[in-house]
Amino acid sequence: MGTIWSQKAFEHPINNIPDTDSYNFKWCIRKVAIIGAGPSGMISYREFTQAGFEIRVFEQDSIPDGNWHYTDETPVDAPILSADAVVGDYVPSLPPDGVELPYSEEYLDDSSDNISYFDRRREHRGPKPIWKSLTSNAPAVSAYRNL
Repeated sequence: MGTIWSQKAFEHPINNIPDTDSYNFKWCIRKVAIIGAGPSGMISYREFTQAGFEIRVFEQDSIPDGNWHYTDETPVDAPILSADAVVGDYVPSLPPDGVELPYSEEYLDDSSDNISYFDRRREHRGPKPIWKSLTSNAPAVSAYRNL
């Protein structure tokens, strides 16, 4: 005779912290900040708005669309990945040794270094996954444009 195997699915909740150990706010939270107006940010905006929350969306570009908003603006020095995927060319931005934490830096827009606003902004822009020669069979208009 053969062996019969059976398998049963078990439900494992994502939040396995008992209610007694969770934090309860003293007041009802009704204001939400959403960072990024890409697809996820716009869907979050729609859902929170429908639930009656007061929303503020922060986006670095002039229009929503996240990474899929094409612009001719490119980073000053886009990294070319030459290391293993685990390492990549990522360099963390850590505070200098010996400073008091939390650490902050202040950037003044005094233009004494003769760097234009456009060039200063390019210094902080990461590369986007869309470029001039990219072709696609998807519609050109965003599906979430009328949110």
